[in-house]
Amino acid sequence: MYMSKLVLNLISYQVQKELGNPYQLHRTIMNAFPDNLKEKKRDARVLFRIEKEKNKPYPSVLIQSSLCPDWNFLIKRKNYLLRDPVFKQFDYPQFKIGNKYWFRIFANPTKKVKGKRVGFYKKEDQYNWFKRKADLAGFNILYVNITRKEEITSKVNKNAKKMIFYSVQFEGALQVIDPKLFRTALKYGIGSGKAFGFGFLTISKS
Repeated sequence: MYMSKLVLNLISYQVQKELGNPYQLHRTIMNAFPDNLKEKKRDARVLFRIEKEKNKPYPSVLIQSSLCPDWNFLIKRKNYLLRDPVFKQFDYPQFKIGNKYWFRIFANPTKKVKGKRVGFYKKEDQYNWFKRKADLAGFNILYVNITRKEEITSKVNKNAKKMIFYSVQFEGALQVIDPKLFRTALKYGIGSGKAFGFGFLTISKS
């Protein structure tokens, strides 16, 4: 696995457009990988999350991929990045039942109603959604807060219908109860809308 970080330059018109339409940011990110990656199944999953910190004036993008990225095309692009991308290869540890971690995930809590996805807007429903996803992902939530709420609009192409996502960021602490399910959730993400920057679960030692 590889983890990359891109620090974006808000002066760039393209950056401004992509922050306003995360699917276009996803398309830019995918240019860092071989063309056949787009044709592969979920084993080649690329997850990303736009990081917006109050104490940092510029947004960054955190990216997890199964293949090594090539960011040279962005380095050559004028004003897109504030600094050269950083990335490293890593492997998740051998998780054990009872392991505890801090976590963060920017998610799109939804349910299907007559074949269509409908968002959860009440805080209680959002927490309940995340609890259900945690059960399926092999961990218990020790505690959790919603640290960011955002309504995101996006279009997959110029003529496509505009989509609206009501998203929330969950942060807190978790405990592993099923190492295999937990590892799968880290690799493939949680919930819907991954091409729009949702579902990327990151952890750090508690």
